[in-house]
Amino acid sequence: MRTPSIEDALIDAVLLNWRVYSQCAQIVEPTDFASERLGKLWKLLAEMISEGAAVDVVTVSQRCDIDRMVLLEAQDACAISAHGLDYAHAVRLAADRRMVARKASILSHTALDDSDPITLAAETLAGLRTRQRESATSAAELLPARYEQLSTPRDFIGFPNFPSVHLHAGDMFVIGARRGVGKSALAAQIADEWSREYPTRIYSLEMLKGDWADRLIARHAGVSVNELDEGLTHEQAEVVRLLTSDLLTLELSIADHISTVDALIADIRRFATEGGKIAIVDYLGLLVSKGRGESRYEAVTEASRRLKSCALATGIVLVVLSQLSRQRDASGRERVPSLSDLRDSGAVEQDADGVLLLHRFTPDDMKVREDLSKQWDVRDLTGLETADDLAQFDFAKMRRGASFVQPMRWSGPGQYFSRVPKW
Repeated sequence: MRTPSIEDALIDAVLLNWRVYSQCAQIVEPTDFASERLGKLWKLLAEMISEGAAVDVVTVSQRCDIDRMVLLEAQDACAISAHGLDYAHAVRLAADRRMVARKASILSHTALDDSDPITLAAETLAGLRTRQRESATSAAELLPARYEQLSTPRDFIGFPNFPSVHLHAGDMFVIGARRGVGKSALAAQIADEWSREYPTRIYSLEMLKGDWADRLIARHAGVSVNELDEGLTHEQAEVVRLLTSDLLTLELSIADHISTVDALIADIRRFATEGGKIAIVDYLGLLVSKGRGESRYEAVTEASRRLKSCALATGIVLVVLSQLSRQRDASGRERVPSLSDLRDSGAVEQDADGVLLLHRFTPDDMKVREDLSKQWDVRDLTGLETADDLAQFDFAKMRRGASFVQPMRWSGPGQYFSRVPKW
């Protein structure tokens, strides 16, 4: 059996996750493969995907007149679908080099015959430049296709309780907050909402699966996490079962055994092939470990880049929680977080398609309550025990919309956030 090539790796990446093909096909054509058999296989993959057929080793081998050994050799490449674009660029680069070598050979053999060598060289270079431009698409080609789809709603996932926040396949959305503010509680809340319609998975690096179950129960049954710790009476337990029975239908799974970026990406890839739509990572800082001679900033940047590539390759909506460092203003109060706090965490902000900064105000911050009353109906807050229940959602970065700030109410016992209405 021959040694697997980069072309095998590209085929293997698509077999692992067919969603990789659409982006790779913009870079690589069947004629770019040095192996004619792999080129035919690439063309077959295009046909099957356009038909909506399932794409894996079994289905492809049933449609393929190529020796099954070709598929087995491609699988031996042990590719990672998240690296599909890297494989595609490498295949394209090798094809370009072969083309240049062929053109150079033609020029060397014809330079001394009766042909005009300058004209021949110019025509050869023009052909190479044309190929170089093929990777770009003109607006004249893009817009007509988009015009035809303007009346058709695009597929997107709405952020719970915020209908103007749209998340698309391949997006990476970051939730940043300081320790103890409630980012894990918010993750449980949005996972609860999303999993009623979309297969959702939480990757928990901070809590065990049972802790997430307690948060779901507390939110729906009106009991606190402390009460669950202390144990309920038989009667209370029966009531909880009745109140939370609908949670058994959630398309929600929780993984608490993932500890490395490689393991996370591999599991997200499997989850996507099983029909998964949303992955939530709690949280990025616990996932990252520094390599030798590498700063934490560089480690976080590399992890962020790989996670974004994974989201694009799999079509998953990826929600990443990030812990912010505590910062205080001149008066000693804890400062409301801003995007600059997230910039200290590698290139997370640049990779993110959207950023939500979560903040809860201290009990003695009465100025916040006074300022809030000018625009928001704080009468809904008069029964709150402390001003700790005041929070703020700052949608600080929105790639597809305008940023905005929304005051929120925090329920400690129920472990959830709710909106404060405007006047």
